[in-house]
Amino acid sequence: MLLFRGSILLPMAALILAGSMVSGCATTATQVEVTRFHLNQPIPRGAIRITPADPAINDSLENKQYAAVIGQEIGAAGFRSTDAASTEQLLLFSVTRHLRAAGAPRPPVTIGVGGGTGGGGFGVGVSTSFPIGTPKARELVTYALNLRIRRAQDNAILWEGRATTEALMTTAAADPRTAIARMTRAIFADFPGESGKTIMVK
Repeated sequence: MLLFRGSILLPMAALILAGSMVSGCATTATQVEVTRFHLNQPIPRGAIRITPADPAINDSLENKQYAAVIGQEIGAAGFRSTDAASTEQLLLFSVTRHLRAAGAPRPPVTIGVGGGTGGGGFGVGVSTSFPIGTPKARELVTYALNLRIRRAQDNAILWEGRATTEALMTTAAADPRTAIARMTRAIFADFPGESGKTIMVK
């Protein structure tokens, strides 16, 4: 089984190892768990168009806000957000969110094409795992962000980064835009990053 269709190839063992590391480590509001995948080939910097991986939700206000947040955070890696349809590269993003009671098990995480967290799939999704009446002070929200750089000419995936973070619902860190900004910074830190290695970023 391969990570990317027709582009970046990683064996199943690497996926299982990465998945177990992601699901087995608890994150906090000040930590982001990050994994990147690439072929150690040069990736052109410059203009890039940011768009949801699912084109059906491209025009939603929520996703436009997410795209704007991501665009503000990629400059340090040498990229510049653009709306030009003729751009050579696209940055595809997906966001999933999982709500649960403190102490409840975290949802499983899948890395690879179509991967998602908490049943949301590859796109924007929400799932819950807490009993009715649970005080918000004891509710946790887990966010997962998946970013892929795709070459427009042949649709080849050049790079993929995935991050998760978690926060109490009553804290400012639980705001989705705050979480997405933090995860984007972590994913693009030391771009392109060491392929296949899961790290914790504060």
